[in-house]
Parts: sequence; structure tokens; C-alpha cells
Amino acid sequence: FVRQYLDMSDVMKNIINSPLYEQLQFRILVYNGDVDTVCNFLGDEWFVENIVKDLNISTIAARRAWVYQFSADYQNQTAGYVKRFGKRIDLLTVKGSGHYVPMDRPPQALQMLMNFIWNRPNYDQMTGIDSTPKPILPIFNSTRHNYDGSYSSSSRHNYDGSYFSSVRHNHDDSYCSSARHNHDDSYCSFERLNHYGSYYASTNIPERSN
Repeated sequence: FVRQYLDMSDVMKNIINSPLYEQLQFRILVYNGDVDTVCNFLGDEWFVENIVKDLNISTIAARRAWVYQFSADYQNQTAGYVKRFGKRIDLLTVKGSGHYVPMDRPPQALQMLMNFIWNRPNYDQMTGIDSTPKPILPIFNSTRHNYDGSYSSSSRHNYDGSYFSSVRHNHDDSYCSSARHNHDDSYCSFERLNHYGSYYASTNIPERSN
């Protein structure tokens, strides 16, 4: 391939200058976790600031904090910072988040996306959903999907280095697999594939001699 662009600046400018951008009232949200070491927020800030400068787009609202709360029982907390430009361009950070914002800061990510999707005047409006942290339900300690295509998976690592895993896929072509690795390098596995051509396999590797 031949590299045509060193960054996305020209592409973004073409989008913003497109007749469809105004016709369809497109909006742009550029967001980063402020501790993201993959796509750091300073790089995206420079990126957006250079674009709006080149296109003579004015600043609508200076950089300020936006807030969220887990529920009505909590006070507002700083969720990050946001700066707004003309042409419906928002530059936003999420405080304390790394590269995966919805995973690192779920309540803040939900509020940010809902306010953007619904084109609300700011990102401070609460979702109305109680996002107070709660213990993980037992069903989610392992992976399990049912109804139509069933699937279950579990794994366990012990302090002595032993390991156990199990996988089961059903519906149409069934599959079952389990494996156990012990700290002394002994190994046991079991497989079974059904549905039309049945398959069964079992392996047992004893302790490895020195």
C-alpha cells in the first residue's frame, strides 16, 4: 500500500466541509480517557484544535468540568472536562479512564453517550439510572449465554499454579471440552463433539519426569 495521510486531519476537514454535514446537521464528539496511554487526550486535543483553527471555527464554550452522580443519594462528581466548538464539535475527556472508557468508567460513559445521542445542551444531565457499584452476580463469574445458541465457559487458576477450564457449546452442533493443568505439569483433557458425526477424545499426560 501507499501511505496517503499521516493523520486524519484532511479526512475530518473534508467531512466538516461537506454539504451533507450542514444539510444533515452532523455532530462530532471526540473523547478520551485522561489516563489513556494508547490514544492520549493531549494528542486528540491538538488534533481538534488544529482543525478548528485551520477551518476558522470559533469556540462556543471554554473548557470546563462536566459532572455525574451514581444516583440521587450521591453528590455530583467531576467526570472530566469538555470544550465546545462551532459546527457542533465537542472535545471531551473522562476522568480516570484508560483506553476502554465504557469498561473503566461505565456510569460516566453512559451519561456522556446518552447526552450526545439525544443532543442535549450539555453533558451534565443525569441518566436516571442507578449506577452505584454493586458486587458481580455469581452468574457473571463465568461466561454463560443461553437461549437458542447456548454457551458456557469457566476457568479457575489456583495458587499452586494448577488450572482448570471448561467450555460447552450446544444447539445444532454440540461441543463439550474440559481441561486440567496441574502445577507439576501433569495434564488431563476431555473433548466431545456431537450432532451427526460424533467425536470423543480423552488425553491424560502423567507427571513429567525430570
